[in-house]
Amino acid sequence: FTRLGAECVPKLDEGSITAMLYKPVGMSMEESLRTDIEVEKMLLKDFPEITRVFSRIGTSAIASDPMPPNESDVYLFYKPLAEWPQSPGRPTTKAELREQVEAALKKINPAYDLLFAQPIEMRFNELLEGTKAELAVKIFGTDYDLLEPLAERIKDILEKTPGAAQVEYETDGRTPQLQMDIKRDVLRRYNIQAGEVNKAVHAALAGQEVGQLVEGNRRFAIVVRMPEELRSDDEEIKKLPLRVGASGMLPLGQVVDFTTLKTVEPIRRDGGQRRAALMVNLKTRDIDGYVRAAEKTIREQMKLPDGYIVEFGGQFQNLQEARARLAVVVPAALLLIFVLIFLAFGSLRQALLIYSGIPLAVTGGVLALWLRGMPFNHRSGGLHRARGRRGAQRHGAGHLLQSASRGRQRPAHRRRGRFAHALASGANDRCRGQPRLRADGDCHGCGCGGATPARDGRYRRHYQFHVSYTGCAAGVVCVGRTPIKT
Repeated sequence: FTRLGAECVPKLDEGSITAMLYKPVGMSMEESLRTDIEVEKMLLKDFPEITRVFSRIGTSAIASDPMPPNESDVYLFYKPLAEWPQSPGRPTTKAELREQVEAALKKINPAYDLLFAQPIEMRFNELLEGTKAELAVKIFGTDYDLLEPLAERIKDILEKTPGAAQVEYETDGRTPQLQMDIKRDVLRRYNIQAGEVNKAVHAALAGQEVGQLVEGNRRFAIVVRMPEELRSDDEEIKKLPLRVGASGMLPLGQVVDFTTLKTVEPIRRDGGQRRAALMVNLKTRDIDGYVRAAEKTIREQMKLPDGYIVEFGGQFQNLQEARARLAVVVPAALLLIFVLIFLAFGSLRQALLIYSGIPLAVTGGVLALWLRGMPFNHRSGGLHRARGRRGAQRHGAGHLLQSASRGRQRPAHRRRGRFAHALASGANDRCRGQPRLRADGDCHGCGCGGATPARDGRYRRHYQFHVSYTGCAAGVVCVGRTPIKT
């Protein structure tokens, strides 16, 4: 059992693919939109297996899934496998289609990073853990200058661990940011308030509303700001005029120092702590074995600074939480079942005999998983259902055992026919709603059957099976049927 491996839930084929496309950090919305349109056209042209493609980019009005402009989700819908072209070099499976799509997107821009999943699977991963991959490796700490090198080293380890398919950064690179430091001594010299500098910068870069345009019942704000080509040029921004006094003007560059910084965007936190994350997709179904091997390698090859920790989340965390719950629920349920069986029969020996079906059922379930090469999860093996079915199947036998036990407690001259009675009683309890067995000493196995009038005057055919233990020397047990009235 320990060699089967484990996963939380099995993967289901949704009949579609989601390609999470990570473009260079700092890409504008317009450039990202143009790139996505180019990707969609290329996929529809080069892959006849794909029937429909659409992309989702940026952050919607309801920001349940905020993404920067450089990230987009590309949804691919394809034909049934039987309708795919069979020419040489074409994909024949879903995995091969993913590989060829990734290679085609890399040709457009080698800087693209891709992570593949399925639409529903990706959404649930994000809702549960905040990352879109099935396995998330989070590095917690306070300084991103340390977190990023640690994430890079851990990424190399994860890629070399057997079972990894894709390992990508959650946020790759830093965004350039323009920082303006005000020269306080210059402001005092010209008697300028810092608020005036902020107003000028805000009006030039973000825009300032100067009026409204009215069309019928609709009103549109008139906003004035610098053109896009000037706002992206630091030298042009330095020439921005700043009012001094009643009639004086001063270039912004004389009162402000411009510095370009590389900043982390966005800064993500879990539990109030800063973190960097790696997203991992696996080509093995044994997620538990992969995590154990990766944890061992990280402990052996890395020494984390004080206050920095590595945590595995995603489906692995769900698996751990489910195990913790089952470690309490399953023993409690098994103990309760044993107590009920013991109270029903009043015999420890009979209770243990019936209870022996549980380990036999578990052994059969584990053997079935091993033969099919499947890891253990909470839905695939059916071990819990096997336990319940085995217990139900044992109930009729238990009733038989109880009746037989009572028969053995009688004197020898009163034990005659107790086996037949025990057999009938156990079968009656096992087959509820079916023709019932009845012990009848007068039956001679006639096998008769007929129709008798019911109370409402209609004729119905009813059969009652009964068992008779005859008094012959051979000890023949006969089974017959006779008509009975409703």
